[in-house]
Amino acid sequence: MKDFEITRTKVKPEIICFWDRRYVSIRGSSYPENTVALYEPLIEWLEELFKCTENKKLSFMFELLYFNSSSAKMISNILDMAEAAMGEDWHITVEWVCFQGNDTMEEYGEEFQEDYANLNFHLRILE
Repeated sequence: MKDFEITRTKVKPEIICFWDRRYVSIRGSSYPENTVALYEPLIEWLEELFKCTENKKLSFMFELLYFNSSSAKMISNILDMAEAAMGEDWHITVEWVCFQGNDTMEEYGEEFQEDYANLNFHLRILE
């Protein structure tokens, strides 16, 4: 598999995936008209990555300003995949970054941290 990038727009986050570095970054706002179409390339990329038998580590960085309910479902699906991979000896780190005053994103981060307690999940609040 190769690295890939989805360019950020007003309604779509920037999604960057680095195969060799085992790194996924999702930044911006996520409320596209077709959420499944936006996240499907990432889901497929993760499915291929989790088939690897070497270098079984992956870091996620979420820095979202806003997302709608269908994007929340896709994020949950991604984190479900990550949690399942841990059963295959993957080491997964999730960094959830939000800005001070964005209470909604902070609350989502706290909820995801609680729901995915098996993941190495860090909540970071920026000023």
